[in-house]
Amino acid sequence: MPSGLIPRDFPWFDIGNDGFGELPGTAAHSARNQNGLTTQLLICAATGLLFFLIFCFLRTRERWAPIFAPRMHMKRHKPPALPNTFFGWILPLLKIDNREIMYKVGLDAVVMLQFLTMAIKLFGICSVFGIATLVPISVTNGNVTQTNLTGQIDNLAITVLDDSSSFLIAYLVYTYLFCFLTFFFVHQNFHSFLYLRARYLLRVSKTLSCRTVVVTGIPRDLRSDEKLADYYSNLGLGSVVKAHMVRQIKDIDDLLKKRVRALRKLETAYATYWGNPCRLPDYDPDKILMDTEAYQDNVRLTGILRNKKLPETKTGFLGLWGERVESIQYYTEMFNQLDRQVEEARDKSSFDMTNVGFVTFDNMQAALIASQIAIHPEPFHCRTKMAFEPRDVLWGNVAIRGRERILREIIVWTITIALSVFWVVPISIISTFTSLETLLRVFPSVIRRSTFVQNLLQGLVPTLLVNIFMAVLPLIFDSLGVVQGLRSHSAIARATFSNTVLKTIEQLWNHPSEIANLLGTTLPAVAPFFINYTVLQGMLLMPLNLLLLGALIVRGFNHFFLCKTPRDHAENRAPWAFNYGTGYPPPLLIFIIVLAYSTISPIILLFGTVYFCIAYLVYKYQFLYVYFQPYDAVGDAWTMVFPRIIVGMIIFQLTMAGIFILKDFITLGVLCIPLIVITILFKIGIDAAYKKNCDHLPMQVLQDKVHNLPSCIPGFGMDSDDDSDDGLDDSSSSSSEDEDEDKDAPEAIEEQEEKDQAGEAIRKRWRLAKTLAVEMSSNPRAKKKKGFKRVILDEDDYAAIPDRYTDYRQSPMKLTAGILDTGLKAYINPALIGVLPQLWLPISYGKKHTKPLSKSKRYSARHHHLPRHISPRDVLDILHRAQSFRHRENDVAATATAHPQQPQIARLQSVQEEISKESSATDESAARVLHLLGHGGDRNHEDTRSVVAAAAASMLHTRRRKVTLSREHMLKDFADDMDGVEMSRKNSTEDTDK
Repeated sequence: MPSGLIPRDFPWFDIGNDGFGELPGTAAHSARNQNGLTTQLLICAATGLLFFLIFCFLRTRERWAPIFAPRMHMKRHKPPALPNTFFGWILPLLKIDNREIMYKVGLDAVVMLQFLTMAIKLFGICSVFGIATLVPISVTNGNVTQTNLTGQIDNLAITVLDDSSSFLIAYLVYTYLFCFLTFFFVHQNFHSFLYLRARYLLRVSKTLSCRTVVVTGIPRDLRSDEKLADYYSNLGLGSVVKAHMVRQIKDIDDLLKKRVRALRKLETAYATYWGNPCRLPDYDPDKILMDTEAYQDNVRLTGILRNKKLPETKTGFLGLWGERVESIQYYTEMFNQLDRQVEEARDKSSFDMTNVGFVTFDNMQAALIASQIAIHPEPFHCRTKMAFEPRDVLWGNVAIRGRERILREIIVWTITIALSVFWVVPISIISTFTSLETLLRVFPSVIRRSTFVQNLLQGLVPTLLVNIFMAVLPLIFDSLGVVQGLRSHSAIARATFSNTVLKTIEQLWNHPSEIANLLGTTLPAVAPFFINYTVLQGMLLMPLNLLLLGALIVRGFNHFFLCKTPRDHAENRAPWAFNYGTGYPPPLLIFIIVLAYSTISPIILLFGTVYFCIAYLVYKYQFLYVYFQPYDAVGDAWTMVFPRIIVGMIIFQLTMAGIFILKDFITLGVLCIPLIVITILFKIGIDAAYKKNCDHLPMQVLQDKVHNLPSCIPGFGMDSDDDSDDGLDDSSSSSSEDEDEDKDAPEAIEEQEEKDQAGEAIRKRWRLAKTLAVEMSSNPRAKKKKGFKRVILDEDDYAAIPDRYTDYRQSPMKLTAGILDTGLKAYINPALIGVLPQLWLPISYGKKHTKPLSKSKRYSARHHHLPRHISPRDVLDILHRAQSFRHRENDVAATATAHPQQPQIARLQSVQEEISKESSATDESAARVLHLLGHGGDRNHEDTRSVVAAAAASMLHTRRRKVTLSREHMLKDFADDMDGVEMSRKNSTEDTDK
């Protein structure tokens, strides 16, 4: 998606547009109506505290654990247990270090938490200097009688100083100080990021994603797995373990979607009939699905029937019209047919190949070299780069061709620019309908009576509605990223996260003469709004985020109105994955706001520090205890945060230059220019020094240590089991991968130091990272096993405890439609090898579980090949046999009730019906045999056919004779019984007469 056309990340860029500044909910309007903002602040502060207390209460309740601490149900990635008290969990959470977070969650979470920590340090130090020096200057020397002041917050800002005041020099000094402090902390954070990344990559260097490259533009003569593997093997880069060409499987994708739709409707039909949970005493879904012998007894069969008809549906569109049929039978037949088609499509030996493939080497060095060099002499052929993680791949987009991708980008660019230009239209409509003037016309008496209501409607309601509307934008841009054809989920997150100053460039291009007015007048004028905006983000939205109020509302609505089957409830309660594309922009926006207004209104530094402290607590808890790790991007988001911090610094410096110029202190404005130049040079220097190391692990580091490090450490997601995943593993068991380097690492380092003493200072920090990585592996729980270990995904590690509505026996289907989110560890389309969902019957009522289901009952990648589940057709047969036996019992009971003297007649009729059916089947079979023997075969075997035909005729005659004799015996028995009934009736009549 085109980077950075998300207007919500820089809302002040729209200030100054004609008419837009007058809309309720905008920065300009709110700055001129600070009474509304004060009410808004008080309400949100009280509401935020209430939400925090509610979270502290619910967190201690066991029934809420699947929502507020689902990662506690993990096995290998389980975080440390926190005290089950109201506030006692805060300090233990803060004491958890980044090393453990890296083990349990991953590097992406650590990098984001380090960004928040950097902001706390930076703004904490700046607030001490700014509030202690600049605020007193404004208070003691400011002209508070100016008519353009809109509230008491302005009395603490630079705007109260007189033109050409000598105290403006202090603001220039602090502008330089704050910028150099930002340089220091950003540089320090960059160093920390690089060494954390090196440590992490050294730990996972033997995993599949670190040894695999993605190849695009593959020529036609190389489009097979064997040819692609041979081609890269012959390049001399290293041994190739395997290669896989991406197949064209559009038909399979469509079949999988139809199959899962039929399965869901079938499960809904069973839930409608039996209920979820099912309260029948003899109902046991495990025995129905896994032990059909348990339901061979007719008495047991009748125990799983409800006293109501089987559900019915119409075969037309959405069940609105068409023939009315039995739902369970209709969807069972549909599912069985689609299931066979999927299996047949998967078993095909030949597929159309795309021009994209994945090549896996036996070591990370070979993959790094292949990703950084030119492979093929022809342009755009065999372009190679490091592969995404298997879960991260968007298989529907990975094989889109170049021309189609360009067309998609043009379309997305057009839509994005249109959104950027016209996004103000719906906001204007919302703001107009929620303005105080409009509401006065509708509710005049109510609003005029209360000043509090006026402030509430003027400040809170418009801003809240505008923020809700703006919260929809990330979803729109995520969808545009899919339409554009981006190849991975992380690429879509980066595109959503990206933002530029396009609106500012447009503003400056259209009004070049008003640059000083825009930067020096408009931005300082709305400082009160952004101060309150920062406080509201920290005091309201962060507690809301901690409470997961949005998730509670959505899940509550689904639970009460939409969820019917165990699968519905399991997917509704499954932990959500954190979206870094929408999670990063809010704190980054606050960072730029606080930095840009740090000297304009220094009080914002204090509020910014408070915001980042709360954000650190919230995000740290959610990373460790709530959210799944969606994919492993190895902290790439920091490389996108850094340039946007530089943009924020330049905005800050230009704003201060504009203020100084408007204050008639031209010299101070000119002195801001060197600071802008220094900032640009700082960006260029950082890129030159660290850009390559951010993209790739240095070969020297990898060569020195990677083969001497243990193959796995606890918590890094390495599976210590020896179980195979039936083709779903990374095929990393070759003997060559078990061998370590004979070369001693310390001696290699000493030799290198003797050869190149000048590079010692540069390598010093890298060796520190490697040493820490080795120390990490000294944990006594680490298993000393050679060879490559498989990565344990969060989806496979999670095992929730069954509850009243679901037992979590199957994973959700969030990553690939129609495929369970389990075992996604190979660079093969999950539509070809992924685990297919199977029939999930309603839960039995009354069962209480204290631990997750055993592995034998959970349908996972490790067990899905075992013949554990019977087919839906078998379940339907059990249900039909139960119904048949129930109907027979009801008929006999009805006959016995209406005619007490005729139980033998009912029994005789039932037996006669069975004999008639058997005789008819025998007649048909014998006739078919005679027909085949009489008209088929070789003419040279006439005698043989005659003998067999005679034997078949004799068999048929004998069978009919037996049936006749059986009928005669039954009629004789029936006559004897009727004589007995008549004799009993006579005796009863005589007794009555007497």
